[in-house]
Amino acid sequence: MKILYDYEIFARQRYGGVSRYFYELISGIAEKYKPEIDTFLGLNITGYDFDRLKELVNIKRTDLNYPVKLHFIFHLLNKRSFNKFATSKKYEIFHKTYYSDIGLNLDTKIVSTVHDMTHELFPEYFAKNDGTTETKLNCINNSDALVCVSETTKNDLVKLFGIDESKIKVIYHGVTLSERTDHRNIINKPYLLYVGQRWGYKNFNLLLTAFAHDKVLNSNYSLVCFGGGEFNYSERLFIKKNHLESRIIHLSGSDEVLGNLYKYAELFVYTSLYEGFGFPPLEAMEFSCPVLSSPGGSVSEVLGDSAMYFEPGKADDLLSKINNMLNDSNMREEFKRKGKIRVKQFTWEKCVEEHFKFYKEILNK
Repeated sequence: MKILYDYEIFARQRYGGVSRYFYELISGIAEKYKPEIDTFLGLNITGYDFDRLKELVNIKRTDLNYPVKLHFIFHLLNKRSFNKFATSKKYEIFHKTYYSDIGLNLDTKIVSTVHDMTHELFPEYFAKNDGTTETKLNCINNSDALVCVSETTKNDLVKLFGIDESKIKVIYHGVTLSERTDHRNIINKPYLLYVGQRWGYKNFNLLLTAFAHDKVLNSNYSLVCFGGGEFNYSERLFIKKNHLESRIIHLSGSDEVLGNLYKYAELFVYTSLYEGFGFPPLEAMEFSCPVLSSPGGSVSEVLGDSAMYFEPGKADDLLSKINNMLNDSNMREEFKRKGKIRVKQFTWEKCVEEHFKFYKEILNK
C-alpha cells in the first residue's frame, strides 16, 4: 500500500491534539505494517520526532520556527511544492491532515478526518470572515472516506452537512502521556488543574469566576493552568482585581511537566462546552487524577461514568461539585479507580490498527 500524508497540520501546530494524532498514526502504521509512506512536511514548525522514522518513512521537510499566525504564507509556498511532490508517483491512499483544497485533484482515494463541528455549532466564538466551514465542507465532499473521532462528531456531521453515513468510520484516539514523570511535585501546595486553550467555547471563565468567588476554596487551593498561552489582558485584570495573583498560576512545558501536574493535582477540571474527542480528561485519568467535567459534545461519550459532571452554564453547580470532590476522599478514590479502567480503552495501537483496516476497506470498495 502506498500512502501519502500532507503538511497542513504540521505547518499550523508545533504540538497539539490534531498534530499528535497524525504523528502517532504515521508512526504506528510505519512501524507495525511497513507500507510505503510518503510524508510531505514541507516548511513546518512541528516539534514531533520525525527523525526516528527516517528509515521507515520518506519525509520531505524544512523545519522553521515561524509564528503560527503566518502559516498562511508558508501554506502558499508549501502548496506548489506539495503538488509537484504528490504528482511524482501514484498513491493508493492520501490522508489529509487538515481541511484544505490541496491534493483534492489527486488520482487516489482521499481520506479526511473530522475532529469536531465546533465552528458550525458555535459560530459566535469565531470571526465572521472565518472560512473554516466552507473549506471543511469542500474537503469532506471531495473525500472518498471520512474518519470521525467520536460517535458525537459523526452524528453532528451527518445532521449538519447531510453526509452519507456509509462513507464514515468512527475511530477513537489513543492517550499519549505515559505515567513516567518526575517524582518531585512542581507545585508544592494543593491545587486544581486546568489544561489547554481557555477562549470562547472552552468556557474557562466559568471556572475562573467560580474559583474567585469562593474564598475558602482559593485560600486553601491554587488554580494551575497549563498551556493555552499566557493569560490575556482580561484574565490578568480579573486575577488582579480579585487579589489572586499568588493563587492562579500559568505554566507551560513538556509532556513530563504536564504529567507531573496531573499526578499531583487534587482535581482536574474540564469546562469545555463542546469537544469532538477531548484528550486532557483521559490524560488526567492515566495519572490517577479525578476528573470533574462538562458533558459537552463527546466528553460524556468518551469518559462514561469515570468522571463527575456539572451543568456547563452554571458556576454554582461547578463550585458545588468542586467542593464535593475535594471534601470527599472516598469519592475521589472511586473516580481515580474508574478512570484508570476507562483510559485503557483508548490506545494508539488500537487507533492505528483500525485506520489501516479502514484504508484496506476503502481500496476494496
